[in-house]
Amino acid sequence: LVRKVALVTGFEEQILRSIPAEELLEVFVQWDTDSTGKISFDNFIQGVYQMRYRIKALQAQAARDEEQYVLADSVKRAKDAFDKAGKKGKDQLSLEDFIEALSDMDQLQRISAATELPVTFFESLSAGSLLDLFKQVDLDSSGTISLEEWVEALVQIRMSSYYERKTEEQEAMDAVREHAEAALNEGDADLNGEFDFMEFVTAFKTNSRFLRKVSLATGIPVQELRTLQTESLEDLFLSLDTDLSGTISFAEFVKGLAEIRLIRMKSVEDHTDSLEASVMNSAVMAATEAFEEADLSVLGELDLHTFVQALTDPVVAKKVSQATSVPVEWFLSLTAEQLVDLFQDIDADSNGSISFAEWISALLRVRKANYQEDKAARQEEAKAIQKLAEEALEEGDLDLSGELDFREFIAAFRRNPRFVRKVAVATDTCVEDLESLDIEDLEEFFTELDTDGSGTISFEEFVNGLLEIRLRRNAYSQEEVEAENQAIIDVAYLDALDAFSQADLGVTGELDLDAFHKALQDPGILEKVAWATNLPQESFANLTRKGIEELFVGMDFDSSGTISFNEWVAALVKTRQDVFLQEKLQQERAMEAVVEDAMAAMDEAQEDFSAELQLDGFIKAFQTKPSFLRKVSHATGLAIEEFKRLQESDLKELFSALDMDFSGTVSFTEFVQGLAAIRVAHENELQEAQHQAEARQQSARFVKDVMVNSAPEGKDSITAEDLIELLRFLDSKRWTAPKLEKLVDGLPWDRDGNLPLGHLVELLY
Repeated sequence: LVRKVALVTGFEEQILRSIPAEELLEVFVQWDTDSTGKISFDNFIQGVYQMRYRIKALQAQAARDEEQYVLADSVKRAKDAFDKAGKKGKDQLSLEDFIEALSDMDQLQRISAATELPVTFFESLSAGSLLDLFKQVDLDSSGTISLEEWVEALVQIRMSSYYERKTEEQEAMDAVREHAEAALNEGDADLNGEFDFMEFVTAFKTNSRFLRKVSLATGIPVQELRTLQTESLEDLFLSLDTDLSGTISFAEFVKGLAEIRLIRMKSVEDHTDSLEASVMNSAVMAATEAFEEADLSVLGELDLHTFVQALTDPVVAKKVSQATSVPVEWFLSLTAEQLVDLFQDIDADSNGSISFAEWISALLRVRKANYQEDKAARQEEAKAIQKLAEEALEEGDLDLSGELDFREFIAAFRRNPRFVRKVAVATDTCVEDLESLDIEDLEEFFTELDTDGSGTISFEEFVNGLLEIRLRRNAYSQEEVEAENQAIIDVAYLDALDAFSQADLGVTGELDLDAFHKALQDPGILEKVAWATNLPQESFANLTRKGIEELFVGMDFDSSGTISFNEWVAALVKTRQDVFLQEKLQQERAMEAVVEDAMAAMDEAQEDFSAELQLDGFIKAFQTKPSFLRKVSHATGLAIEEFKRLQESDLKELFSALDMDFSGTVSFTEFVQGLAAIRVAHENELQEAQHQAEARQQSARFVKDVMVNSAPEGKDSITAEDLIELLRFLDSKRWTAPKLEKLVDGLPWDRDGNLPLGHLVELLY
């Protein structure tokens, strides 16, 4: 209870525990507002809120005080550094003074203290960087730096660093707190709210659930935590016990784990840097293989002819792509002139041939200079679309103003196919996609391009806007995603081709509406369409005539009245891709929704502190642990009763399904993935049930409209005799005399023995 109150209010747990009984009694009296001798839930909430409000106010004031202290300290240190940097009697720093100051170790240490940036940062600045920094500090561009400019620059750096650090610390505390509480609950054997040394060591040595919580809090893998020896644990305990009390309080535990988390994050960043070094090593190997693959001259070097041959060879180009991370298509698309330029760039000594060292150096330079590469790629893309953008603008600029207003923009997309084609090529977008944009879509598009909000699109806005669209599409088409999508496309294409070959009657080579409708009535074609789109066959088989017409219009991209092979394939492939992306997103969301409950459920199920679930423990958890069932139920979305009905044989089958690696145990990852899969299946069932309910409602409305609208004038109700006759006509086998009698007796007839037709439909559906 004390820890929960501490978490909610922000008070440290040991402070709450140290409150004397007399003060606690006073608090009780204050909270017992109705003097009943008891604190109601509402009074408890109100009291806790007041505590939280007070501590938040104190914390806010403490934060302001700390900020003012840091600001004042930074100003003082900045002034001290300026005084030491300037020449005697001078109140301005010239560029020479500035560079001299940043070359002196004593001065660098003062500047480092003022900004809290490491000395190595300033030491690493090149002459060009020092000049840029001088210009940034010289706010009035006077050519010298005044005391005010110097202080403002250094203080701004210090405060930016301070705010960033405080944000990181708070984020780390927020991320750690919940896991730290769970870990303390696991390891606090005597339930006194603190860790003593033996509890701390025992938790690390024997409690896998504790380790999992600490791992989640710090980002350190469980296996790494398991390797800690007693000596290391003793050092860790002493570092967390900041007040040297011999115990670790909850506040100390949270703060310590947060600090470890920050250190771990920095370690991960360093690890990322080491991975980059590993990538560079791989790039060296790939570059070496590419060089060896090329047809070298007698001297073991590449002349221009050999170089051109090498980069137009798909095998060599692929290895160069692996070394530089530049798409292989880029190398294969280089013109002769560009190849000559590239050759001369790599030929550093201009001797007419490329040595192994020059080759490796050039390829690694490309790999490493990501920023320059991106900038160059952007320039190349801009160059590629500039002419197209100009031609498109000329097509749409009806009043020859050099800009597109909204009316011209809409008219160009609606009535000028040449404009649309140029925009499609410039943005690497399908023409059909642009043609399918409605007015609202085009209005959003126009607003996006009109960056200055002037109501017109200038040429620069048009070029930049199309370039941004092109770059976004390029980013979306990254190699890994493209490979996955391509596999989907290949399968869907073949299935769509198979379906179209059966649907096409062979007269025009295309499907008109009648042929399309007929095709969707063919079970064989429906099966292939379902395979191509990965949608249930019923979703097509249950389409009404109107639904089929809407689907036809959607697939007839060029509005020609027929669906060509390309349109058919494009529509089915697009549907398959949409389904794939939707399934992927649904899976990701399910994993996020499941993981917390899965962790708690696994904690409930494990009794031997093992890392994985055994079959006996799995069955026992389902049969004897209500809290486990609640977690599994919440994770999957299934009612608890569904799991309670499972027999032992059912549980064994479920265990086998979760044990995806056939190890005989269920790991945490398998548990999470399995529950997520169950959740997805359940969501799909609910969605299907909703669709069926909507279909029934739509059918009911249709029947109601037909019955009411087609009834003779003045005949908006039905008698019992007419109802019996109607039902026997529709299904005489189902509507036997006893059923009809029971139905008639249960209907709300009016005094004249009639029942409104609309009311009848509502009752039947």
